[in-house]
Amino acid sequence: MTLQESFNHICRNLIAATRPSFYQDDTGLTHCQYRGEYGAKCVVGWLIPDEYYTPLMEGKGVVRLFEAHPELRREVPLIQPWRTGDIAVLQQIHDAAALKWRPGMDWGSIMRANLTEFAADNNLKMEV
Repeated sequence: MTLQESFNHICRNLIAATRPSFYQDDTGLTHCQYRGEYGAKCVVGWLIPDEYYTPLMEGKGVVRLFEAHPELRREVPLIQPWRTGDIAVLQQIHDAAALKWRPGMDWGSIMRANLTEFAADNNLKMEV
């Protein structure tokens, strides 16, 4: 799989989503998740196939995730073309937007704008 194909997969899914992947704790703080309520997933969540996902992945940034689950790097075609730092940037794009998102906001449009900017900065095409 190419980097562009993997990026297209991320874009298709995040733009089609109706909400970010997060939960609010008892104090009202928002925490992003790889897999959230209502089938929501973050950028990295869309790269992790169901058969690899475990709730123990939650709460780990990309670097710690790959350290704890090296099979993701070795075995998952959607992840293989990415540099870890670029996936971390994409994760931050999702997480920063999720913290500002409120019900009624158009999540797909927010993600389209952010992903278009990422694409332009990284020699990728926004094909979705």
